[in-house]
Amino acid sequence: MYRKKTMITIIYSMSFAALLIPMTLWAAIWSVEEVEAPHNFSDFYSRSIALDGDGNAHIVYGENHLYHAVAGGQPEMVDPADGMGRYASVAIDTNGALHVSYFDDTFNDLRYATGTSGNWTVETVDSPGDVGRYSSIAVDSNGVAHIAYYDASNGVLKHASNPSGDWVIETVDAGPSVGRYACIAVDGSDKLHISYYDAANGDLKYATGNWGNWTLKTVDSDGDVGQYSSIAVDSDGHAHISYYDATNVSPRYASNVSGDWIPQ
Repeated sequence: MYRKKTMITIIYSMSFAALLIPMTLWAAIWSVEEVEAPHNFSDFYSRSIALDGDGNAHIVYGENHLYHAVAGGQPEMVDPADGMGRYASVAIDTNGALHVSYFDDTFNDLRYATGTSGNWTVETVDSPGDVGRYSSIAVDSNGVAHIAYYDASNGVLKHASNPSGDWVIETVDAGPSVGRYACIAVDGSDKLHISYYDAANGDLKYATGNWGNWTLKTVDSDGDVGQYSSIAVDSDGHAHISYYDATNVSPRYASNVSGDWIPQ
């Protein structure tokens, strides 16, 4: 299969950074630079960005291997095994260590890498079955990693964490067919917030809580909505979600700032 060679680009202003496929920019304030060019990719959903304490942008990406690039440094291969790197997600703890969740496309497993440039530890988090697609990672105030992801074999949303060093796994939403496009965030009280897609009903859903104590809500059910969700939590613990409205072919936004979910 022929794959078009595409350069990875980072776009940023003084206070924002995001990875994107090269495109025409509409505002003169943006600056664009090439991050990585030699590798071929066909799935640009498989990349993620985070800023460290010094404001440096770290990008993880991949399809056949997992890569990491940092502003001012050379890109490096984190996991050289074949089939690694899809659905990559990165978070950085207060000590500057990177935490990366990603999918093993060879064995259909959820994988995890942690460390710093040139010094990485990689391991399998969940297997067997088809587990680990649409992974999203966040780190709490204790440096504990939390991963939300889709278990395609059972059609459920899962959460994995390593509070004692070993991974423990639970089902957050038993579905059916829920958990695609998962995105996770941690608030100031270490409470978890997850947005995700309910493919059975075409709805955007939201889960909040932690081990064994989850509250599930349908945020938006107006048409086929909820794919490509992204979640952030403000300083008051309110969740903000952006997502795709496939019915109207447009982006949407929902928040629970008022107490109830209000899609816009």
